Amino acid sequence: GWGTTAFQGQISPILKQTSLHTMSNRCGKIFRYFNNQKEMCAGAHGGERDTCQGDSGGPLMHESNGQCYGHECSLDGYPGVYARVSYYLPWIKSKMSVA
Repeated sequence: GWGTTAFQGQISPILKQTSLHTMSNRCGKIFRYFNNQKEMCAGAHGGERDTCQGDSGGPLMHESNGQCYGHECSLDGYPGVYARVSYYLPWIKSKMSVA
């Protein structure tokens, strides 16, 4: 993404990408309002890679989900939370047919 490269840091002048692991089972224990039906989590073990401010809405290509929220950036044990686009697909399709 084009977001910051550190919590409250400067935005990236170049488009960045990274590899993350999905870990939805852990998120229900970390985030109070996490909804496994609508969301999933991804992060790097050890917290060395993550999305950050300005990356919201960017895709998680493995599952085709959009980034929603997390806790700061690259904190070990706090993966980013992504929307499960498949959950919202009926709504998306209904809005597309209206246009």
